[in-house]
Amino acid sequence: MNDYDVKMLDAYIQKPQKLEYYKNAFENIDNGKIWNWSWWSFFFGSLFLLYRKAYLGAFAFFILSISVVVLQNAIDIGSSNTGSSNVSFIILLLIWMAHGGLGLFFIYKKYIYIKTKIEKKFQSEANRVASMTKAGGARNAFLIVTLIVLLTFSLSILATIAIPRLAATKDNVEVAKASTELSLIADDISAYYTAYNGYGQIAQMTNVKNISNGFRTKDGEVALYKFKGKFCVQISLNKSSNLLFLDKIQNENSKECKKLYKYSEKFLKQYHIH
Repeated sequence: MNDYDVKMLDAYIQKPQKLEYYKNAFENIDNGKIWNWSWWSFFFGSLFLLYRKAYLGAFAFFILSISVVVLQNAIDIGSSNTGSSNVSFIILLLIWMAHGGLGLFFIYKKYIYIKTKIEKKFQSEANRVASMTKAGGARNAFLIVTLIVLLTFSLSILATIAIPRLAATKDNVEVAKASTELSLIADDISAYYTAYNGYGQIAQMTNVKNISNGFRTKDGEVALYKFKGKFCVQISLNKSSNLLFLDKIQNENSKECKKLYKYSEKFLKQYHIH
């Protein structure tokens, strides 16, 4: 670039600290290398092009991205095949990479378009530079939108990480509480038997909640322990042999019960009441 071209580019970019960066990129494009990487363009896509007033490129990338999303939704409605989702993700990733590599090319094309119009209209260098200064620069409103997008993206990433961990922590607390309750059932019934020299109903003999009303059997009583809305543990009391059994309920495959079984295995056993 000669001095005149540098002045025009500086008037268009209006960021002295970025002049050398754009100068090198535009020289590459002049020499046929249209792929010039920009992290700003990669992360912010069409917003970055809007910020730099490259409206045509922004519109093209936006329509392309939306088309992929709409097509994917149409496929999802008509099919249960999850393989198409992976294909769409790959396509969107490629589009985003194209943002990063071709974003500066669209800015260059907008610069050349404006420069050509100005040079046809004005003859003096001063008028051309002044006109380029007016036409160039950036849309600060889109910078604000970009910052909001960045903040939203960052918060969404944090939420993606934090919410599952908080949910897992809450689940672990509930499982720990349930495990403690299971461990107390035999002690409570033993204490009741010692105090009254006999048995009552299972739900009445323990302070543990979430136990259903029992039903009589030939040798005693059976009740069920509920965890997070699911009956997960069968409580069987054999009054003739003074044995208490805490067992998994057969064919109970809910995720709530599976988690309880995993962390409470040592309490699901036979107890001797004395």
